Amino acid sequence: MRVPQVRASAPAQPFDPNLPRYVRITDITDDGHLRKTDIRSADPQRVAGYELRADDLLFARSGSVGRTYLYRQKDGPCVYAGYLIRFRPRSNTAVARYLELWTRGQFYQSWVTSMLRVGAQPNINATEYSSLPILLPPLGEQRAIARVLDSVDEAIERAEEVVAATERLRDALLHELLTRGLPGQHSEWKEVPGLGTIPASWTVTRLGDIAEVVGGSTPSRTRTEYWGGDIPWVVPSELSQLAGRYLSTSRESVTIEGLRVASLRVLPVGSVLLTTRATIGLVAINQVPVTTNQGFQCLIPNKDIYGL
Repeated sequence: MRVPQVRASAPAQPFDPNLPRYVRITDITDDGHLRKTDIRSADPQRVAGYELRADDLLFARSGSVGRTYLYRQKDGPCVYAGYLIRFRPRSNTAVARYLELWTRGQFYQSWVTSMLRVGAQPNINATEYSSLPILLPPLGEQRAIARVLDSVDEAIERAEEVVAATERLRDALLHELLTRGLPGQHSEWKEVPGLGTIPASWTVTRLGDIAEVVGGSTPSRTRTEYWGGDIPWVVPSELSQLAGRYLSTSRESVTIEGLRVASLRVLPVGSVLLTTRATIGLVAINQVPVTTNQGFQCLIPNKDIYGL
């Protein structure tokens, strides 16, 4: 594998489909694909010699160190920018796809961590990347391993497409049911400014009229007597880790004294937890009484309201 000794430094320009794409470290995702947003083009005359060929493998030298990208012709003409290092496998020794898969494994990630030099920015240079240990089966076995893992990736992609299609169907159904009601249920309609046509039997109200809005807070971390009690205390990041919409546990809890000094409210079962800081817009319904930090505005529905 040959490591080029020069750097691409030509400035990127707005995307022009007639020019080669300019690949920067920030264009490469963690799983080795090119992002579809913020695409830039390069002037071919200024980046001659930096064109990517099929099976070229790029490594990030700085910043997102360890990130890799295997160039495929389906990505169109591309050139690589500074702080990326290109390796071109020798066809008689290594299969590019196998090498790329090696960089997805745990051994590679551990090696990157061990090699980082922490300064203004972590980095690994070309010489160090060249020293990367690789378990290299015969070419035929490399290809076979790549085919097996490619088939798994294809199955995952198909499953993701089904999930995405199902989610789109759900969103369309959600909009229809929440604005038009059940099919065949209504025959009379009325116009509501800002909301459009809705069933005549439906009413329009405001959130504050049907639910109490409750914020949260954090007791002092320096007072141990406020923590470790029986009242679950929830932070926004816990909602991002939920498998569904219901929350029944929390990482931390507070005591009655912590509840009192922080002016916290215990939210009854069936409240709607809305994140309004950090990760904004996550929603969950609590299955046990909880309280929250200041990253929430929670809704306690009136007794005659079925959820929100």
